[in-house]
Amino acid sequence: MFHGPWMHHRKRARFFEKGALKFLILDIIAAKPRHGYEVIGELEERSGGFYSPSPGAVYPTLQMLEDIGQLRVKEDNGKKVYELTDEGTAYLSEHKEKIKQHRERMSECYDPAVAQGANLMFELKSVFHHAADSARRSRGDAKKIEAIRGVLQRTQKEIDKIIGA
Repeated sequence: MFHGPWMHHRKRARFFEKGALKFLILDIIAAKPRHGYEVIGELEERSGGFYSPSPGAVYPTLQMLEDIGQLRVKEDNGKKVYELTDEGTAYLSEHKEKIKQHRERMSECYDPAVAQGANLMFELKSVFHHAADSARRSRGDAKKIEAIRGVLQRTQKEIDKIIGA
């Protein structure tokens, strides 16, 4: 199991301190207006794939930032695109040090020395989604489910051989 700067004793700790997501979202949208899934993608990219916030975390934060006047929404091809307001720009300006700390927290994960590991995380995520989708599509076919399970078990054993576990 990968032990990044936020992992402790095989139990995942909180990636950010409470309230940090709003700073990062504002920082991302300050660069250019974006829709929600672009914000999620940028957060994942900035962390090298080690942090992928759920829509259930991002969308309520976007709504809250809109409600307090730091973001506004424009429609673009049926999608909500969020952009910074003057209040949002002022808030970012007032909290430059906090933004810097959160950027550093994100970059702890995406050090060039671990860039290969970060790329591997994207591949692992893709394999996970493919395996889950294949299992879903194979529901009711015990032979296919067992074959998928066998592939996953063999893969785990091969990885253990590679890392000497």
